[in-house]
Amino acid sequence: MTKKEAKTKPFTIEKAKLLIVEGKTDKDFFDALLNSLKRTDTQVIPMNGKDRLRALLEVIVRQPDLPVQSLIIARDADGNPKGAFDSVCSALSNKNVGLPAPKKPLEFVEGPTSFGKSIKVSVIVIPLFEQKGALEDLLLQMSADDPLLSLAIKYIENAIETLKKAAHRPPPRILSKAQIHAFLATFEEADRDPGIAALEGVWNFQHFAFEPILKIVQEM
Repeated sequence: MTKKEAKTKPFTIEKAKLLIVEGKTDKDFFDALLNSLKRTDTQVIPMNGKDRLRALLEVIVRQPDLPVQSLIIARDADGNPKGAFDSVCSALSNKNVGLPAPKKPLEFVEGPTSFGKSIKVSVIVIPLFEQKGALEDLLLQMSADDPLLSLAIKYIENAIETLKKAAHRPPPRILSKAQIHAFLATFEEADRDPGIAALEGVWNFQHFAFEPILKIVQEM
């Protein structure tokens, strides 16, 4: 067992379709999406760190007879959407993984693996369309019609301005995370993270901003 494999949390492949995401919040979010679609054929697996993706894929492809038929990898764009996509494709095509890599996000490529079995693979870079950011940025787009969102955003803007003037402490490092948590604080259950909020029905998966992800997941 390599050091990277040792860092990868043990898991069992239970479904023929896999959706690999970054962490627990993302897992809860995509589990909620699959629940909304009444999909029971897809398993969501967190990579628990972007740098662990290749090791996770190595574990998957070494499963007996590779029981996986289709695979989607979803990760945040952060500050470099192209770099995020290229990083995932590099992990897919690594000689120890040998999976087909798509030419662009939100499309499936189907081909043989280095282990002989054919598989469908796609990559989702969130928040879509070469935008910088993360899941929270997509959630802000999905919640744009809610009048409380603008108030939450204004609250965070005022708080950051106060922090800067008073030099009390550093402002939030990732603005969208602060904004979405402020928005969630306006609900009856004010202490939920975005993933738990998804499981409890807060986000509208039918919103037009989410359509590309909905479509690619339905195509698995």
